Amino acid sequence: MHIPTGWDVDESMLTEHIASTGSRADVAANRFAVAVLGTYGATLDEAAKAIIKQNKGRVAYERLPDFELDGIRATHLEGKGISQNKDYFVRMASHYAGVTYNIGFGFDPEVSEEERDQVMDSILASWTWK
Repeated sequence: MHIPTGWDVDESMLTEHIASTGSRADVAANRFAVAVLGTYGATLDEAAKAIIKQNKGRVAYERLPDFELDGIRATHLEGKGISQNKDYFVRMASHYAGVTYNIGFGFDPEVSEEERDQVMDSILASWTWK
């Protein structure tokens, strides 16, 4: 996948994530990460339930319709932070080659839905499973 121009890779996050980035103030999204997770279940339903359970009390996730990411089915959750963190979070999970991948986006509350979609679409359109 390709990250937007102007984003900086946060090398400190790469021990837990296969890709992770933050952004400069003039770029819509705050952060993006892809992680390999073996504990999110064998099915997308199990992965979605695990994400919701793991974030209970922190993010009010709603499951949206599944979608295809480079021809592979993926689950899609979105929600606002609860309590102090009011950011908007998007989580997607997919299984490829026996591995569960977790894709996450975090946005400042003032970022519009259109801006969020533009950033996510630009990254996901470049996604290729290898």
